Amino acid sequence: MSLTSKLPILRRDMQLFSLASTIFLRPRFRFNSQKSITVLGQLDSSPDLVVASVPSITSIQDLKGKTIMVDKAMSGYAYYPAQDPWSVVGGTRSRYQYLLNGKAPDGTPACTTILTYPFTAEGLALPPGVGINALARASDFVNPFSSSAFTATTSVSNSTEAALLTRFLTPMLEANQYLADTKHKYCTIEAIATQLNISSSVAEAEYAAATDPETGETALMQEGVLNISRQSLLNAIDIRAQFGGFAGVPAGFEFAEAIVPGPSNLIDYTMRDQALKAVTDVKIKGSC
Repeated sequence: MSLTSKLPILRRDMQLFSLASTIFLRPRFRFNSQKSITVLGQLDSSPDLVVASVPSITSIQDLKGKTIMVDKAMSGYAYYPAQDPWSVVGGTRSRYQYLLNGKAPDGTPACTTILTYPFTAEGLALPPGVGINALARASDFVNPFSSSAFTATTSVSNSTEAALLTRFLTPMLEANQYLADTKHKYCTIEAIATQLNISSSVAEAEYAAATDPETGETALMQEGVLNISRQSLLNAIDIRAQFGGFAGVPAGFEFAEAIVPGPSNLIDYTMRDQALKAVTDVKIKGSC
């Protein structure tokens, strides 16, 4: 039932129009490169985002000199002046599997990476010596911090494309409201367990992450309508700016003004608001 368990991607003529993606990349594309990208709504605020390691590593200090697995060489990691080498191995699922196996694709030791929902809870639930260690949680250092969001190109202007995105956002809003209602807790946990093929006890931990009031998909700052937290986004921008992530932005650029919602702005709630008008209560077949 968690929205991040499985999300559709909308495509037309091979052009990506909307998906759940990391929100802090959008200001970089928009403000550095003037890409026509807008954010339609926020999915979560980094649930269970941790620095994870193999069992033999028990502290951040132990990571010195170790290879850190990342998704892409030119992701946010590229801005960090690290002495430790990066190993580009792909998405979170791949990094999680390599961490459990203890080896990267090239056969070198897999020591650490960054994990998030649902892999963090899955790894922590494994027996000692088999699973992972969570060395640090992002929320302990920067909170709130925007993570996944629904994005589209600002060129989505004709009625057909707008209607497609509205139909995409409507069930996302419905599922989010279902998830937020505690009377659906049992059914939601069972749905998570079924979809992720995990035990009910692990699914309870996943549910706790998804409904965390600060970092989850039902974070209070999102107000139940996928609102983008202004402070969360400013925190994400600030972290990237500290490491030179906005080299293409002119001096004195006002990020606080640039993230004010409005038509064709970085944040545009037009289609989200249309989707809200179509929201209905979720009906689940069976005992739930």
